[in-house]
Amino acid sequence: MASSIAGFRTRFVGQRDYQSDGSYVTTEFVTALYLPLVPLRSFRVVETGYGGGASAGYFKTTYLAHPRPLCWAQVATIYATIVLCTVSFVLYMGYSRATESHTPSHQHTLGDLVPKWQQFERKYLEE
Repeated sequence: MASSIAGFRTRFVGQRDYQSDGSYVTTEFVTALYLPLVPLRSFRVVETGYGGGASAGYFKTTYLAHPRPLCWAQVATIYATIVLCTVSFVLYMGYSRATESHTPSHQHTLGDLVPKWQQFERKYLEE
């Protein structure tokens, strides 16, 4: 089922269409850096128990998977989620950079705003 070759791997993404027996539909994708790229196939999956155990040093959930036709509704939802997250991130970064450039780095005093030559002129004219 899921495997890995040269940084790309297949993994199951999403859960949809829950049934009363606890089963759901999931889709296997080719992924890169956890980002789903290409849908391969869908399965109806039901959890059958836990393998391993304390004596084995790990706990692993076991599943029973029945192949199904590709669930295009799930694929569309996953791609829409990726687009929404990407757009939100880009907008946030643009907003934070825009507000950062308009925020003064320190508080200005009246003396900072008066040009240096006027300060010099006042100092020597008042004496």
